Amino acid sequence: MRKSVSDSPHRASVETSLHQQKACYGEFVNNKSFKTSRFLFIFPVLALSFWCSDSDAQMQRWGLKEGKVLPQYFWDANYRGSGQGYYVIGMDYYLGNSVKRDIFKAVENLNISADRGHTDAQYTLGFIHLNGELVNQSNDKALNYWTLAAKNNHIKAQMLLAELFADGSLVDKDYKKAAQWYKKASNAGEAEAKYELGLLYQQGLGVEQDSVKAARLWKSAIKSGHVESQAELAYLYYAGEGVDQDIVKAIKGWHYAATKGVASAQYNLGFAYEKGYGLHQNLYEAFVWFRVAEIEGISDAAADCKIIRAKLTEEQYENAKKRAKFVHSLIRGKIFKEDITPELVSANVPEWNDLGLKTR
Repeated sequence: MRKSVSDSPHRASVETSLHQQKACYGEFVNNKSFKTSRFLFIFPVLALSFWCSDSDAQMQRWGLKEGKVLPQYFWDANYRGSGQGYYVIGMDYYLGNSVKRDIFKAVENLNISADRGHTDAQYTLGFIHLNGELVNQSNDKALNYWTLAAKNNHIKAQMLLAELFADGSLVDKDYKKAAQWYKKASNAGEAEAKYELGLLYQQGLGVEQDSVKAARLWKSAIKSGHVESQAELAYLYYAGEGVDQDIVKAIKGWHYAATKGVASAQYNLGFAYEKGYGLHQNLYEAFVWFRVAEIEGISDAAADCKIIRAKLTEEQYENAKKRAKFVHSLIRGKIFKEDITPELVSANVPEWNDLGLKTR
């Protein structure tokens, strides 16, 4: 039995998360509020140009070459004191959005924005200092900017600091501080924070061990569609920790999470089929789910496949291998439900329409 998703290689590491954070500056200009704010302030200027007899002259006056770029003095006039305009201009220069990419101007504008309390600017400057882009590389300054943003309720900064303290990246490992930042993000409704905080409560890291609180956090995260929390809660139902023992709920939770790609749930579902916990014993299905878990990266599953292989006929073994490949492809979106034919699915395959998988 694989007890926890936290044991599973399917769970993203802090290093992976940090790498993704550093590589995805573009997210700052792709969110809805950013797009809306730009549109709301560009639109009046465009409208003004149409009202004037010489619209080309007005466009030139405002610096709107083909309606793409607003000059900094326009943003200053409309965002004075807020920092939002400097942030937008800084990110335009950083990403080269409709202007020539200019790190110097980007940092200059982001610094002004950060000084005026703009948390996205503070968060971004943390990565710029971490990478040493036009500034001396400094982990301390990066952490200072992220801490400043986190204290001002920037959820991504809170999550990043929590991950760093939990993993010991850039800072000394400190589960207590990790828990504190996860709590802040959790209180703001962040499902991933609830999941991570639940793991700390379940394992007693940085907080007093409390399975009841872990279960409560995971139930809340599940309402936001967090499937890893579903897998963790299923184990609590299986073990009767923090909740009343309920094998049926455990099986349902593992089944749902397994079909969404959670490797530990796939392994535990195979275990349940092998031992006959909460359902009829089925070595064929056990092999299928152990094999899927192995493909997803759980090394323990290989030994279980080998043990069950000896108990299957050659025909069963060959069919189970094919179905495991099919199940994995279905879960990962390489096969879609409308592509499924009776020839692809053996008689004892579950009703795939009940799995809630994405359709094309």
